[in-house]
Amino acid sequence: MECSDGEDDVCGYTEKGKVLIKEGAEHKDDLMMLPEKKEGWVNVYRDCDGVNITKDDNIYSSKDAAISSAQIIDRDNYVATDIIKWEE
Repeated sequence: MECSDGEDDVCGYTEKGKVLIKEGAEHKDDLMMLPEKKEGWVNVYRDCDGVNITKDDNIYSSKDAAISSAQIIDRDNYVATDIIKWEE
């Protein structure tokens, strides 16, 4: 942590990621790991037996990219493209 005089200082943190200064005081160097919301597009296909549904291993950044890829990977067994959402 950088002090007001420009020197670096060692500091401790609580279990909740707060800098150990005054109880409840907020500090610019508090540790904060917010979950990041993500989304992507996957293609769904019929399996080679024509009965089961499967997807390829790719997650695409856009619907258009996923659909374009589906036409190359397996156009005959392509069923749909769907969005997936998750947090990391």
